[in-house]
Amino acid sequence: MQNEPTEVQAPGIHFKNIQPGHNIQQWRKLLGSSSNKASLIKFLVEEWKKTTAQGELEGPKELYVTCEQLCFKITKEQWEEAPELKSSQEEADTRLLLHALHAAESGYKSVIITAEDTDVMVLCLGMCHKIPSHLFQKCGTKNRTRFLDITTLSRTLGGSVCDSLIGMHAFTGCDTVSAFVAGGR
Repeated sequence: MQNEPTEVQAPGIHFKNIQPGHNIQQWRKLLGSSSNKASLIKFLVEEWKKTTAQGELEGPKELYVTCEQLCFKITKEQWEEAPELKSSQEEADTRLLLHALHAAESGYKSVIITAEDTDVMVLCLGMCHKIPSHLFQKCGTKNRTRFLDITTLSRTLGGSVCDSLIGMHAFTGCDTVSAFVAGGR
């Protein structure tokens, strides 16, 4: 038997072009493929940019949605590209902070990031001092929702601890690093 790498194909359905009205029976299988996720995002952005979907937004609400490197601002009246949110960041976790900073600089007194991820909390703590609004992380389930006060936690821990958290987390527990060399998590 040879020790050659094998290509692992994610099980499930692969869509190249998602159409309106298509009834998806097995969401888990669909979302098991990164190419399907990309197709779904492209589909949603194109649908939301249509005037009929824009009319669903109530009042002065603004929806910011990213698709690849671009970001679009959608309101009840129109859609436009948001060049200030254009980004080549591949990780959604770090891109969340770009959007949080944009919201804060747009005048919002509080910013709530919804994420279950410890990585997001660590990134928020490390970057909190650069975001001029009160920062919260919403997590939990529908019946047990919690709001973590990132700003207060950051002040309690102090700047030097928060600054070191991102590097320490990258070595010991983030999604992209499974362990120290020859060590367990």
